[in-house]
Amino acid sequence: MVRPGELVVIQAGIRFKVALPDGPIRGYVQEIFGSHYELPELGPIGSNGMALPRDFETPVASFDIDQTNWEVVYKLAGQLYLCTQDHTPFDVVAWHGNYAPYKYAMEKFVNAATVDKEQSDPSIYCVLLAKSKTPGVTLTDFLVFTPKWSVTSNTFRPPYYHRNVNTEMMGMVYGDWHGSAHILPPGGLSYEPSLMPHGGTLSIYK
Repeated sequence: MVRPGELVVIQAGIRFKVALPDGPIRGYVQEIFGSHYELPELGPIGSNGMALPRDFETPVASFDIDQTNWEVVYKLAGQLYLCTQDHTPFDVVAWHGNYAPYKYAMEKFVNAATVDKEQSDPSIYCVLLAKSKTPGVTLTDFLVFTPKWSVTSNTFRPPYYHRNVNTEMMGMVYGDWHGSAHILPPGGLSYEPSLMPHGGTLSIYK
């Protein structure tokens, strides 16, 4: 089941049929060759942003018992071929490994763009990409532009109490820094060892 606002990816070699609901319907279909869709590298965004792996859904494997005549259309090297058989091609269906169709609801996309100064690079809206044979050049990108709420002007969100894998050193050049247990003056240095809990105090938060 794929509703409006969802994208579905069906890999090569998987037999499928499309059953449409009653009434008019519109959609978009893209066919790519020589590559597979994958999640983009998040880079400085970190581990949580854009399209999260947990939001992709894979159908439960099932099978049908149908002894009627079927026509199966194959596509090979740009040509369509037809064969017939006396039973459904879906009498044996199982997923093994990670080569299975999947879908994604686009409203789950985490928009990480701040556009106060200038439009962010299109890659910040990328849900899936398919790499080409040229490093750094994609065959295709699938982007999602979701509603944005620009909340960064004249605001400050104190960091929550947290731990980092890396050792953190914060050197103050100018301004005021209220993100640690003490206020740093210009020229001050804050040091947090690896995996050491730290964050702003309640008084600084208030």
